[in-house]
This record gives sequence, structure tokens and C-alpha cells, in this order.
Amino acid sequence: MASTAVAGGLPSASPRAVGMDAATLDAALAIYERAVASDKHRGVVLLVARGGQVVLHDALGYQDFDAKIALKKDGLFRMASNTKPVVATAVLMVAEEQKLALADNARKHLASFDNYRAGWVQVRHLLSHTSGLRVGPIFLQPLLPNTTLQKEVARFGEIGAEIPPGTTYSYNNPGFNSLGAVIEAVSGKPLEHFLKQRVYDPLGMRDSSNHESRADQGRMSTVCSRDDTGTWKVEWKPGDEPDYPFVRASGGMISSAADYARFC
Repeated sequence: MASTAVAGGLPSASPRAVGMDAATLDAALAIYERAVASDKHRGVVLLVARGGQVVLHDALGYQDFDAKIALKKDGLFRMASNTKPVVATAVLMVAEEQKLALADNARKHLASFDNYRAGWVQVRHLLSHTSGLRVGPIFLQPLLPNTTLQKEVARFGEIGAEIPPGTTYSYNNPGFNSLGAVIEAVSGKPLEHFLKQRVYDPLGMRDSSNHESRADQGRMSTVCSRDDTGTWKVEWKPGDEPDYPFVRASGGMISSAADYARFC
């Protein structure tokens, strides 16, 4: 059985103690071991927990394949859209504090949404990807000079909803970036400060942040993808320019497996 050492301060337990089957976990781990050995995956950190107790935590493969730097269990990853549940949690926190209502029109908090195209988009629509926004890219290109999350989201409000809000589902990054701007507006804090003070610090998520430049570059994993021929290509490596110069809400979170387990 793989190591079940305490992960990031989380307690560990045997699989049997939490009603899980050790042989099944071993078989699952073996799938990833074979995938790394055959170069179908370059690096994997696995963490399985039940009832807040870790039963499997292991690292396989490489943090940087070309440099042959082994991946460790505390490796840091660009979490991509796993950022969205954290942002949704923040929205619900300010809603519980009655700083906003999920039925609020976004225009109540974002001036650029106060028009006939975006005026009926509600906070709940942004949360559930039913806003009717059909902006394709994460942000419109090119970005504005000296830009911020607020400035870029204002451009979404000017475009508005293509489909009547609440009538259709379409996974939408601009919608979640709009939620980030809403959090800033109602909390009076930059999004990254709110998340750190209200989510990461209380949960002991010491490895989590919301921009590549804030992370420990020595623990960051290289991002690779495979083309149609199966050839690996490095998409991003520590020290590269960040995707965007500001913190966003559709993605951008940096975290470790143990930290994200704390959140979950």
C-alpha cells in the first residue's frame, strides 16, 4: 500500500478504518504508475481522503520531465477551473453576510452591466453558467493597457447576454470572472486578498494563491500537453510570464493536493 503519511496537517487513516478497500486503492494507484511509466502522464500527485482522513497520498513522475526533477507530494499546480468552486464559495460567503443576494442583478454591483443587454443577468446566473453570456475567450484580446479584473469585466457588461438569462446553460469563463469583480465590489477587497483572508488562511491552506507570480517557483510543476501525434510539448514552466497580469476568477489558482483536500 502507498504511503498514508499525514498530508499538509490532515490526519491519516488506514483504508479499512474509513470503510475503504486497500486492494482497490492499490489497483487505482497502479493505473497511474503504468501511465507514468509509459509516458502517457508526465507527473501525478494522488490524494484520496474520506471523512477528512487521508488514506492515499503519493507522487509519481516528474515536476519537470526534461530536467528530470522528480515530482513531490507537496508539488504545486496551476489548478485551472478548479479555481471556480473556491470563487463560488466566496460568493456564497458574502451572500450569507447579506452583502448581496443571489437574485441580485449583476448591474447592482457592476456599473457596466446596467444596460439593456446585460441588465437582467443575475448573480445566480453567473454561478450556474446560465447568464446568456457567449463571450468566447477568457478575456477579450488584446487586453487594455494597465488593465485590471474590473476593467476587463466591464467589457463583458458592454457586450451583454446573447441569450435571455436563465434559459440555457453554456460553460462560461467570462461569467466567473464577472463574479470575481462582484466579490471585489461588495467586499471592498481585491479578490486575492479576500480569498486569502476568508478561505485559505482559516483552512490552513498555506500553499494556495491566485497568481503564478505568488507561488514558490521551486515547487511549481511544468505544464505539458500532447499533440495529435502524441508528442509532448511544454506549455508553461516556472519563470515564464503568467497568462494574465492580474488575478482572475475563472482560473489562476495555484495549490497543492493537500491544500485542495483541505478546501474539499
